[in-house]
Amino acid sequence: MTATVRLAGSARLEVSPAANTTVRPLTGTELAAPAVVTLHLRQDPRTDGLAVRLARQHLSTGPRRRHIGAAELTTLHGAAAVDVASVSSWATAAGLRVHRREGTPATVDASGSLATLARAFGVELEGWRVRDPRTGAVASFRDHRDELSIPARLDGLVTAALGLSDRPLASSRLATLPLGVTAAISYTPEELAAIYDFPVLQDGGAGTTITVGIAELGGAVHRADLAVFTAANPRLRVIEEAAQGWGPTSDPGGADVEVALDWQVIAGVFRRCAPQADVNVVIKYAANTDRGFTNLIESFATDGRNYTAVSTSWGAIEDRWTPAAMDVMDRAFQMGAVRGIVHSVAAGDNGSSDLSLDGRQHADFPASAPHAVGCGGTTLIAEGGVRLNEVAWNEIRVGQGATGGGVSAHFPVPRYQSSAGVRPVSANGGAARRGVPDVAANADPLTGYVIHHRGVESVVGGTSAVSPLWTALFALASASTGHRLGDVLPGLYAARLAGFTDITTGDNGGYRAEPGWDAATGLGVPSGRALCDTLRRSLVLPDPAHRLRSRDRGGVEVG
Repeated sequence: MTATVRLAGSARLEVSPAANTTVRPLTGTELAAPAVVTLHLRQDPRTDGLAVRLARQHLSTGPRRRHIGAAELTTLHGAAAVDVASVSSWATAAGLRVHRREGTPATVDASGSLATLARAFGVELEGWRVRDPRTGAVASFRDHRDELSIPARLDGLVTAALGLSDRPLASSRLATLPLGVTAAISYTPEELAAIYDFPVLQDGGAGTTITVGIAELGGAVHRADLAVFTAANPRLRVIEEAAQGWGPTSDPGGADVEVALDWQVIAGVFRRCAPQADVNVVIKYAANTDRGFTNLIESFATDGRNYTAVSTSWGAIEDRWTPAAMDVMDRAFQMGAVRGIVHSVAAGDNGSSDLSLDGRQHADFPASAPHAVGCGGTTLIAEGGVRLNEVAWNEIRVGQGATGGGVSAHFPVPRYQSSAGVRPVSANGGAARRGVPDVAANADPLTGYVIHHRGVESVVGGTSAVSPLWTALFALASASTGHRLGDVLPGLYAARLAGFTDITTGDNGGYRAEPGWDAATGLGVPSGRALCDTLRRSLVLPDPAHRLRSRDRGGVEVG
């Protein structure tokens, strides 16, 4: 009999069914259904890891700060051929079909019936039915409570196996107003770009091509809304792509609003700050599962485009994730960073508890990933383009949400926080770990964003709006400095609040806004031009002889 070991981190920390949950064995018909598991493998141990490459990039300046291409990513940071062969041999012997998706550095897909997959990984699959105690909505999915098993000879070689569970993981970080409630103040994305002093590119960005991405787990672009924007700015291209054959899937009353907010915030900022630039907004869709979400984020690093920044407005309490899936997601963010991508992620809209009913504080993931820029929210009062007051967003007492933020239960304090004198301490017991958010901006729906959805003007909010706003700013910073930024967080923290307006008033329930970094509003809200100057000095030190040029399907690179 083949010796097996447990695959560390492959089960959720909290798996006991709650009172609102029923669990049953899967039927024979359900077990006969086909499924695909993505196996994540270690990087070839003979090559330098992603962390080493990121460190080297930070030590380099000017023209030496080179971000690698998609093909190099696979070559330099892929799995060893012998490891792929070992995994493939085991999976085939277990009755599974094996294939590798093009351009994926360290993954193997294994497919078969659910029964065959469950036997191969030594786990029992169950049917779960969960009723949301707040809304009454019911979700049905399959999941497992125990850790997966793999052959002992593959121990350390396989780091995660995602796809046996199809539990819906994430929700959009979108905050809308109830019927009958009107926003006290609202802003267009162009107005917010002016209030936060975003840079306007020289000559409107003429001759520059900027490519940004948006990750979505549902929804679709409404073509009539897009036509209005492109008529006013024919240089804007919005491209929709299905990741692994899933999406876009229209959801007019739900995720479609999220999609509209995401691309319209980015488009509005570029309409003001780079009206002559060629702007490509690539929206990718994937299934709302751990396999779908992680593969979606990885695809931005591997599809061959040179994105400057990517926005993600979806997340969930860390407890919903397995530790292995969280580590795989952060590795996908690292892959993006070595390619030059800044990933901005919404930090949540339900305060420091993140909708948990256990009386504890919880960080939202993937905003808590150490290689993503977590984006928190504020309530902004401005008049005539002048910022008058801004506090941490907290309207929970009137049912309008609050900024997420807190301290991760999984990730240690990253070096960029500790080196800057930031030591995030959990309100649950004093443990020091990764603190989130890193940055903030207006998110309160009562002072929300004006968007168009199906031809109707609406005002919405949430940290869903903050992520694309920062994505647009990072793309502008990249264009104005002549370099893609990649792993930007060490530079932001090293700058000691330069380029930020510190928010020192308000709270998100468990954490107060205070001078310096805090777990409600991070380093603060942007002072756009000053932030670009900070990044220019601390990250790139550009040679004046450098020029922007477009290469590799439209990305901005240094010539």
